Amino acid sequence: MRQFVLALAILCSLTLSLRAAEPMTRADQVRGDKTDVEDAGLWIYNDLEKGIAEAKSNGMPMLVVFR
Repeated sequence: MRQFVLALAILCSLTLSLRAAEPMTRADQVRGDKTDVEDAGLWIYNDLEKGIAEAKSNGMPMLVVFR
């Protein structure tokens, strides 16, 4: 009986944890990726002057997207 209760408790906890881990939406994934890239310093967002200065200092070309 004790093993049955233990197995039932483990089964319930596994099913609850799987339900709690809902997949992220596409929008949440994109926002998370944007935050990760900005924090790493790989992307300058919404600051054209800083982007131009960075491109000149590195001697690298720059891609600008206007929306």
